[in-house]
Amino acid sequence: MEIIEKKVLNFCNKTILIVEDDMYNTEYIKEILTNTGCKTIFVEYGNDAVEVSLNQNIDLVLVDINLPDISGDQAMRTIKQYKPLLKFIVLTAYADDNNIKKAFSSGCTEFITKPYKSDYLLTMINKHLS
Repeated sequence: MEIIEKKVLNFCNKTILIVEDDMYNTEYIKEILTNTGCKTIFVEYGNDAVEVSLNQNIDLVLVDINLPDISGDQAMRTIKQYKPLLKFIVLTAYADDNNIKKAFSSGCTEFITKPYKSDYLLTMINKHLS
């Protein structure tokens, strides 16, 4: 039996902002990003995501749509006004046509529906950090 080695991703010198209010989803993302070398910043609120994005060097944002204060869409729109090249990967369970269209019109680069597989998320992160 041939064992295929999993590709090791190296995101050293990259900072990923994770905007997620669910503790279990946050832990899952932490686990996925373990051993990739990236710096991660976790926030639960959209307003905190705006503040962090505008005051720190962020390479990529993983954002949920439904947050306790402002929506992920609103946070993306605000951040895009100041950092139009920053890329956003939306991670949400709300994948109806309306939410997908709204996310892309707000500045979303990639839309991933929960639940997702770790390999798929890493592939999308690698695609947008390369």
